[in-house]
Amino acid sequence: MKKITLKILCLPVLIAGLAASAAAEDGEPVMTIRLKDAPLSTLLGIVSFKSGFNFNLSDPDLAERKVTLFLTSATVSDVIELMEKAKNIKIRRLGAGKNYLVASDTAPFTGYPPLTGRDLEEAAFKRPFSVRVKGAMLPNFLDTVSGLSKVNFVLVGDAQYIPVTAHLEDVTIIDILQFLKTKGLSYSRIGRHNVFVVSLLRPETSTVASAEKAFTDKRYEEAISIYKNLLAGSPDSDMADYALLRMAISYDWIAARDNSRAAVSEERALLERLIRDYPRSMRLGDAYL
Repeated sequence: MKKITLKILCLPVLIAGLAASAAAEDGEPVMTIRLKDAPLSTLLGIVSFKSGFNFNLSDPDLAERKVTLFLTSATVSDVIELMEKAKNIKIRRLGAGKNYLVASDTAPFTGYPPLTGRDLEEAAFKRPFSVRVKGAMLPNFLDTVSGLSKVNFVLVGDAQYIPVTAHLEDVTIIDILQFLKTKGLSYSRIGRHNVFVVSLLRPETSTVASAEKAFTDKRYEEAISIYKNLLAGSPDSDMADYALLRMAISYDWIAARDNSRAAVSEERALLERLIRDYPRSMRLGDAYL
């Protein structure tokens, strides 16, 4: 598998260097790009030169949008996916040729698609590590995580201003990603590489953050309802097992609060479902406990 190296902890962009391009396994040219606070037009010019593709900007102002990135052995598809997810633009192919239209994406951001089961099986995402921070800003937290896990993150917009206090022992990247969701953040993997774009959701669109707040406020029935809807909509997502566990814990609190045997039965059924349907889940230890 080709390797991509990307380290951006805020997305503002400039060009520092460019290595010779080669060909990826699928025939797509690969390239190394180093940019810091460079205009988008510079990046597109480099990609165009190395790939033979032509990029046409629908709005002249887009040309000056700043970009900072460090990419190694990246394909054109990698660059396009990164720019679309991190810079709020749409790059659309015109016809069957090598011409592309670059335009601003005006659609409201409602989150990235969940990770797939294939993503969750990556060995690199299962290596345990520990991280402690207190009152750190998100870029510093993820910089520490990146150094421990060799996974890189791209922060979009105001995500960089989120403070983090965490004491996490023997966690994996999947745990870190789920932790980010509780902060009202959404993430997406770039291609098949160990690179994630992280963006802040609006409070009303952050399903997990809403569920976690309801749980923290002891509104357990509301937390269960939110997680139930999340699970029904994305049973194969990276949050499915977490949702089952949090629902079970909520029922446990309800059982203790109301002395409810029905809540105990619901809790048991959810834990059994977690163990049965997600045999490779990192949450099995908690479920059995």
